[in-house]
Amino acid sequence: MIQIMIVDDMPIFLEYLKSFIEWESYGFQICCEAADGKEALEKIEIYHPDIILTDITMPYVNGLELAEQVSQLYPDIFVLLITGNSEIEYAKQAVEIGVCDYILKPFEKEELLFSLLKLQNNIDKALESKNGKEEQAYQKREEALQKLLLPDADIAKVHQQLKEAGVLFEHEFFMVCTMQFLVGNPEELSQVNDWKKIIIDMLSDMLKIAGTFQVFLDLENNVVLILNFDSEDEMKAYKIYELMDIRKIIKSQLHLETVIGVSKYCYGLGQVKEGYDQSMYAAWGRMKNAREVTEQAKEYIRRHYMEGDLSIADISRELLINQTYLRKMFKEETGYTLSAYITEYKMSMAKQLLQNTDDKLSVIASKVGYNDVGYFSKCFKRFYGISPKKLLLELKNGIRR
Repeated sequence: MIQIMIVDDMPIFLEYLKSFIEWESYGFQICCEAADGKEALEKIEIYHPDIILTDITMPYVNGLELAEQVSQLYPDIFVLLITGNSEIEYAKQAVEIGVCDYILKPFEKEELLFSLLKLQNNIDKALESKNGKEEQAYQKREEALQKLLLPDADIAKVHQQLKEAGVLFEHEFFMVCTMQFLVGNPEELSQVNDWKKIIIDMLSDMLKIAGTFQVFLDLENNVVLILNFDSEDEMKAYKIYELMDIRKIIKSQLHLETVIGVSKYCYGLGQVKEGYDQSMYAAWGRMKNAREVTEQAKEYIRRHYMEGDLSIADISRELLINQTYLRKMFKEETGYTLSAYITEYKMSMAKQLLQNTDDKLSVIASKVGYNDVGYFSKCFKRFYGISPKKLLLELKNGIRR
């Protein structure tokens, strides 16, 4: 557990902060509290907190003085200042000299959680805090929910698996929402995947509907929200305010753009897969249209066809779009699968090299991303109906194809 000390000279605010968040469910524990910076410094040696959450304005030793002393005496402890607008310049100065971070009043509990989890490697500690039994139950539930989204899912069978995993959908009125995060590189993707687990917990705390809901990750690590309403009226009255709120917080705290998709109304568990597809298409459509995506994918292939490890995942990361929907968009726009187009482009470039250069076959294979010349020759023959060696021979004899 991540140990937190709370420091404030107002008992009411101390109690408010203690009850503000279900601390332990996020891997935190309030180890102690203090009424001012002087008392906080005395208690550090006893309780060894990982983080000190403190107000700025206090008697004896204020929050800024506390932060500065902690940075000198206990460099492994982080201080998070709680500040109002009138004190923000002082807080910024403290951040500039590296003694702490700050959060501005008034704040949502999710903003505070993000701020706390960003300090040190606290997200890793929070994720590790879930014990094995909880993780096993979580995995069982998530796998059952993911099966609901598969094509041609046996709804009766999946419904039974959901019940066994403790998931009950008692009514026929559903909506499906998805959240996709626009990430630019593999390292950032890995960090975001860890944050998604925290975001799921936050959404579970934030959502209030007349009915039940499930939040989980699909097979491509998008956040999926299945809402099951008590009545059709409740379903039709629902607005996605919580999703919009957390999107703002994610942008301000993690500097990430989030795209939200929302399905039409779904009647019965059997329509949830269709609702999922609708929500993904809705999010996808907000990002880019099919023609734009297709042209950008083609351009990426033109620039990277010579790389042996070129994959659809690479293109997906470059274009900031879900792999499944990238494939669907490309096929709908061109009539080709994306994999077939990559192969065709490589083969066309290989043919040009065979016709216009004196390079050896192994060199040409390497130039179009094939390290194994034998495998390259098989692919070429399958594509053109003639081996590259035979084509070279025909070219020498003045025969052009």
